[in-house]
Amino acid sequence: MKTLLFTLIASLLYADVAFSQANPNNFEFAMLYISTGKTRPLSNPAINTDQHLSNAEVPVYERVCMVEMSDTTTIAHILIDVGSKKDSADIFSYAFAYDDTLGLPEGTSYSREGNRLHLGIFETLQTDMYHYKVRIQDKNGIISEPKYFY
Repeated sequence: MKTLLFTLIASLLYADVAFSQANPNNFEFAMLYISTGKTRPLSNPAINTDQHLSNAEVPVYERVCMVEMSDTTTIAHILIDVGSKKDSADIFSYAFAYDDTLGLPEGTSYSREGNRLHLGIFETLQTDMYHYKVRIQDKNGIISEPKYFY
């Protein structure tokens, strides 16, 4: 009976350790537009074809990547690439260190609420047509499979 009880307790402890390991592939993300309250002149002739709108102003938005993870205990970095086509990074590329808000590049921001991160990456017009790729890197250097937003 003691052996059975010991085996059962040992199995439960091992199962708890095995299932508590963070999986860097276990995350979701969404791209959001947050109003900055600023405006920018509508100076692009491809958009502004009406001469009467030559002084028109358009709203400027902060492009925010919201990442939610089920477990953050082994997370080291959140890797974000933004490009003009899939798997490119010609617009933006940065590895946000988990819970490190110091030394962020100008125009970026980092905040966290529990397991949800809000990563401000740049200001844009709401009509951007970029390709977004997000990956998670754990403390052992293992990088997740990429997740995309177009």
